[in-house]
Amino acid sequence: MLPTYKTPDGSSQSDRSRGPYQNTFAPAPAPAPPPTPSYPQSTHRPLIDSITNEWRKDPHAYDSSSLDAEEKQWIWEKSAWSERTRVLRKLSPKRVPRRIQRYMCIYCILVLVAWASWETTFRASWHEWKELRWGFDPNNADVVGSNKAVDFDGLIKVKKLDSHLVPGEHEGTGARKRLVVVGDVHGCKEELVKLLAKVSFDRTTDHLIFTGDLISKGPDSVGVVQLARDLGASSVRGNHEDKVLLALKAHEDSITSSTSSHPNYDIPEDPDDPSHNSKALALAKTFSKSEIAWLQECPVILNIGPIPGMGDVSVVHAGLAVSTHLEHISLESQDPYLCMNMRTVNLKTRLPTPAHDGVCWAKIWNYAQKQRKLEERQTVIYGHDSQRGLGLKKYTKGLDTDCVKGGKLTALVITAGKKGGYVRQDTYSVHCGTYWGKAE
Repeated sequence: MLPTYKTPDGSSQSDRSRGPYQNTFAPAPAPAPPPTPSYPQSTHRPLIDSITNEWRKDPHAYDSSSLDAEEKQWIWEKSAWSERTRVLRKLSPKRVPRRIQRYMCIYCILVLVAWASWETTFRASWHEWKELRWGFDPNNADVVGSNKAVDFDGLIKVKKLDSHLVPGEHEGTGARKRLVVVGDVHGCKEELVKLLAKVSFDRTTDHLIFTGDLISKGPDSVGVVQLARDLGASSVRGNHEDKVLLALKAHEDSITSSTSSHPNYDIPEDPDDPSHNSKALALAKTFSKSEIAWLQECPVILNIGPIPGMGDVSVVHAGLAVSTHLEHISLESQDPYLCMNMRTVNLKTRLPTPAHDGVCWAKIWNYAQKQRKLEERQTVIYGHDSQRGLGLKKYTKGLDTDCVKGGKLTALVITAGKKGGYVRQDTYSVHCGTYWGKAE
């Protein structure tokens, strides 16, 4: 059966009746019109425009008579939260100028930094400064340092270092000289040799100074003294040299005054009297007469003299005292026992003491120097206080770093500056073996 087509007038016609060319040039049938939708056409109006608040006008909208207690509480909390949100929105940073925001942030940061600095650093320093001012107020205690110093037989209190050994003291050769100051050696000869090699010690240009306590506790006290003598070194008298020399003198006095033809050379140990300490006497007997003589020549205080950048410099074993009024006490008026044993100062009595509890004498010394004129300030190089260890301050240089107990042996090298300028101060140290287990 042949397909039929509708003619323009609405009648149907088969392919055969149209002829061979009628199908080719016949117009295409018109597309069917789209179906008409049953819902309203969109007018492109935003949905938000259809939302109104007409419900607020309804008197029954706020009727809470039908609500239970929980729902009423929820509505109240939501209303309160909305009010708080409105207030916070008014205080929003968006309403605060950016410049004010930056200033507030900077202010908060500065407050935090100031508070942290006060708690970590300045608070302790302020309390310490307050204590020092109170402790050295002339109205709080009697005057200290005005009494006459006691003289001891066979004790050299002060000795002056030859000026040609001071760095930069003379033009030419003085400009290349160095002072090598070594802390408490305590018989550790091997470590001393290593330290001198580390600082490249040259006897032709350098001078070696010890802060006392060359001997005792360590394995080779005699070797340390021999090495110090061979190098032409200087030393001050420490508390251990003092014990040994006093024990030897007491022993010799007992022999002289004894009527027995066979005196007892063993002196019983008395911890309250170092001059009758059997260990000190046993150590004294290991030295030759020339070595004992060299130890006896060691002064309590060795005054180096003025050094550019350091003021007037002195070497002492333990420390130096200041007067009640923070005035200068002459080196000759210093108490020899305190110079060899002091560690702290009792601020209530202003008296130095060998005890560890108290204010370190070095703090008081530095505080006192700042109250003086620049040309009157003095620097002290010392040892003795191994518990505090290395203490390098402006006017005090503590060099006892606990060598004999497994710590370090430390040296302060003072090198002349160029053209008479300020000297350079460098520290060197070497590790030590443990030769002494218990504390002093």
